[in-house]
Amino acid sequence: MYMNDIDFAELYRQHMAAVGRPKTPEMWNARAAKLGAETQLGYYGQELIRRMDLSECQSVLDVGCGAGSITLELARHVPHVHGMDFSPGMLGCLHKVAQTTGQTNLSTQLKSWDDDWHDVPVCDVVLASRSTAVMDMAAALQKLHRHARQRVYLTSLVGGEFAEARLLGILGRGHRAPLPDYLYIIQILAQMGCQPELSYIDCASPYSQASSSEAFLAGVESGLGPLSLDECQRLSDWMSQMGSIERVNAALSHRWALISWHVI
Repeated sequence: MYMNDIDFAELYRQHMAAVGRPKTPEMWNARAAKLGAETQLGYYGQELIRRMDLSECQSVLDVGCGAGSITLELARHVPHVHGMDFSPGMLGCLHKVAQTTGQTNLSTQLKSWDDDWHDVPVCDVVLASRSTAVMDMAAALQKLHRHARQRVYLTSLVGGEFAEARLLGILGRGHRAPLPDYLYIIQILAQMGCQPELSYIDCASPYSQASSSEAFLAGVESGLGPLSLDECQRLSDWMSQMGSIERVNAALSHRWALISWHVI
């Protein structure tokens, strides 16, 4: 068997069927209700936009835009941005901030990945930032590709899990299998005839900023609740294996794969 004989789209579907747990609109609506009036762009968003080529770009489609921190910042750089999300609550947050800041060069659509996109505008650039936990990646990538005139950007979590999931596994509190890794996306795009470009955005987590072993243990307890003696020992053993607090922090930071390709 050669690499081109492997159906990566089907492998991805099987992986997601086994571990898939995309959040529902109701989950995001509940999260939106807790958000304040302002959205913070943060290091990830700043770095993502810095790496996007927006020259000669008149419009951006932001798929899975959430509360719109990136959507609103993009609207400062291009004439029009279309934000799309399946959570009414998140889109409501975006509209509130846009009204506060006086930004009028954006519009929104209430749609999911599985909806019919016939009325979704084709834009110069399409972005799917941290929003590709879908059940059918090939179908999602084809939708992104069809709605872009120039270029598509997306980000996917390297390794398929955040620090909290890793810590729960170390503590023995149960560990669910990670979501499919970004490498599926690279292979599916290649089989679509695209030539994806790849870089990474590294982000610290609340668990990856400790200055000492004691501070790390305190941070884990603050985030995950009191630790038993057995759990403390498990963490201590793991830290000893890592060798230094710097390596502990590195292991619990998370990395986003930034994948982009030209639409020809």
